[in-house]
Amino acid sequence: MRDRQYQVVVISDDAADVRELNTSRVNILLTISLIVFTLLMGLYFTADFLTDVFYGKRLATLRNQNKQLVTRINDINNRISSLTEQMIVVNQKDQAIRTYANLPLIDADIRKVGVGGVLNPKISSLDYLLPASDITIAEVEFDLDAIERALNLELASLDEVYNSFKAKKDMLQHVPTIRPLLRGYITSGFGERRDPFTGNMRDHLGIDIVTKIGEPIFATADGVISDARTDSPSFGITIKIDHGYGYQTRYAHLSKLLVRKHQKVMRGQKIGEVGSTGRSQSPHLHYEVIKNGVRKDPAQKYFYLSEQDLSRL
Repeated sequence: MRDRQYQVVVISDDAADVRELNTSRVNILLTISLIVFTLLMGLYFTADFLTDVFYGKRLATLRNQNKQLVTRINDINNRISSLTEQMIVVNQKDQAIRTYANLPLIDADIRKVGVGGVLNPKISSLDYLLPASDITIAEVEFDLDAIERALNLELASLDEVYNSFKAKKDMLQHVPTIRPLLRGYITSGFGERRDPFTGNMRDHLGIDIVTKIGEPIFATADGVISDARTDSPSFGITIKIDHGYGYQTRYAHLSKLLVRKHQKVMRGQKIGEVGSTGRSQSPHLHYEVIKNGVRKDPAQKYFYLSEQDLSRL
């Protein structure tokens, strides 16, 4: 098919200049196509440039956020390391306290349930925040869960220790531990001695504490007065306290009774006054400690603490 020809005439406003342009249909189509192609390419490169600018800024923002996340995760990792070390110290102290409380130690395998490992890989690049980030966060969560389990185990252990001490508190209140007098000194100790009246050797089943008449005498532990009399041939005015748990104490040669039989008394409560009644040569207190029917030396550290010593226990 023959290509159709076109003539374009351009005339100036004053008709002084007339130009003619002859072209074909194919040339017109090629020109239009070239113009359209040029426009499309311009739009493409403009869009690509704008996209690079937009996503470049977005990527820079994400990289900055990722860097901050890396720093935070590393900080958390360091804190987990510190907490793990502290938990080891807490475990050691807990074992010591359980030993002191006479409780069975927690098995090492049970403690391992609550021990988490420190994150081994150090986060140093943004790669950890891409696919591997899920693994890193999972490791952090695992260690935090392990520390939480360890803390729960320690709380349970402390509750057990607390309940044990609470149960023993009553017993400790009933164990003779303090001195029966505020002032005085021991003139005759526990064990064999020469009888001051006969001169013969015999067992002395308590201690004699010399002080002035009228000095207050105190119960050395909580208990119940099991005997309070004024007519004992040997002990004169005497008091005996049943403290329970196998413990008893005797206070002899008193000048005055301040309690009665079956009365409950507390540690440190005034129960009488020093005298020289019964088989006695001078004012003093004869003091005995009995454990399960066997006399014990009251001057032993355990049975002869001062109030200051007791407060430090």
